[in-house]
Amino acid sequence: MRSSRLFALVLAASLILASQAEAAITLLGSAQAQTGNGNTAVTTASQDTTGATLLVAVCFRDTGGTTAMSDSKSNTWAQAVITPSATGVAGVRADVQYVKNPSSVGSGHTFTCGGTASFASIVVLWFSGTDTSANVDQTNSNNGGAPPVTSITTGSATPSANNEAVIVVLGADDNEASFSLSTCTGCSIDQQHATAAGTAYGFAVGHVIQTTAAAVNATWTPSSSDGSGMSAGIATFKAAGAAPAVIRHRATTN
Repeated sequence: MRSSRLFALVLAASLILASQAEAAITLLGSAQAQTGNGNTAVTTASQDTTGATLLVAVCFRDTGGTTAMSDSKSNTWAQAVITPSATGVAGVRADVQYVKNPSSVGSGHTFTCGGTASFASIVVLWFSGTDTSANVDQTNSNNGGAPPVTSITTGSATPSANNEAVIVVLGADDNEASFSLSTCTGCSIDQQHATAAGTAYGFAVGHVIQTTAAAVNATWTPSSSDGSGMSAGIATFKAAGAAPAVIRHRATTN
């Protein structure tokens, strides 16, 4: 009897550990697109978002433009953070939108943003293992001040829990060829593209899935000085809730 009870406890603990591992946040995919005309919306190619519990879209658009975020599966979008205009009065802004518990995902999924005078670019990331009941956790944003700009930070954000997804974004006015990311432990760049002169803004988006919550103030650096201005931001999203604690019983013999 004693051995059977010990086996049951070990089995229960193993199942809980397995469920915790399954709940870890995973980036399932990402996509990007730029409008070919500054006055029209931009739409991604069809994507397969099967299994996603969080959709994050970043619409890089002009201060005088519109975000008008939508997707082909009619999910409801909310704003996490919108960065200040690149120069404080004009230029690119990065509007970070999300769906915390999509009503519909799967194949043939497209994403659209922008419109008249938006000069829009879009980046989309989709994740599994996120908290489907919680909204965005922490955000911050920053502009690079008067150009020329040689680097820009996102502003500091400290996740309120372990295992969160931290997303960092950059919008650029000028035609830099590429961007690098530093002061962001474990971060990787998922998508980036140079400005398409006269039609769409340049951008870069990266992320890290933390194990232990820690402050992040990422630094973006363009391959050449930006003579028109940049704008950056950060948003963090919680992982699915931890599994219930193991209830320990004292084993007895009969």
